[in-house]
Amino acid sequence: SAGLIHEAILTREETKLKRKGLVTQDGTQFVDPLAHEEDPFTTATQEDKQETEEEAPHARAMDTSDEDTDEEDGSDEGEGKLWVPKDTQLERSYRERARERHRKWIEQGEVQKVCNRVHRGRSFLSKPAVIQFNDFDVGEVYAQQVQLTNVSLSFNHFRTMPIEDKARDFFHVSLPPPGRMSAGTSCTLNIQFSPKVNEDVYTCLPLLAKTGREDIPIVCRKKRT
Repeated sequence: SAGLIHEAILTREETKLKRKGLVTQDGTQFVDPLAHEEDPFTTATQEDKQETEEEAPHARAMDTSDEDTDEEDGSDEGEGKLWVPKDTQLERSYRERARERHRKWIEQGEVQKVCNRVHRGRSFLSKPAVIQFNDFDVGEVYAQQVQLTNVSLSFNHFRTMPIEDKARDFFHVSLPPPGRMSAGTSCTLNIQFSPKVNEDVYTCLPLLAKTGREDIPIVCRKKRT
């Protein structure tokens, strides 16, 4: 009985092996000729993995050196600064023309219209009409007051502008801010003249009003012998 049980167990095991293809029909064990051969794909994959592991430290070193180089290159530009493109010649010419148009528009001023009446001419009347310093001596200081009256049709305002460069150092202008002036009101302007050369000076005091630019002539004559 023991022998029969043992044969039954062997027969069952052979049946399982036959189903898996590991035993032939005559009962001999089947040996796969490719079982002991290396898979070229697996071998190549393992070799690539090994090469990658060997090259990894070198690649990390290269990345670190690149980062250091980038930091050195960017150190000159400074942190937090934005790159601003340079203007082309055409853009500069357009900007210059726009400035010129804006300057002319400011100097021409606005047209004042009140009750279908259009104001033309000067908006501020100067008294005296011409600022004069006669018979001056070099090194002395001369002062004069100028009264400015709003002769336009409505409210107006103005501010003094710098005198031209060739005579700017000879004059000092002081004016309490008059603010918005209604028609007919006046304010007083103080001007000092400090001659530094014994030569006649001809210039003007520019005023920029809401209705345009106005100039008050300035005439300084040296002492005649």
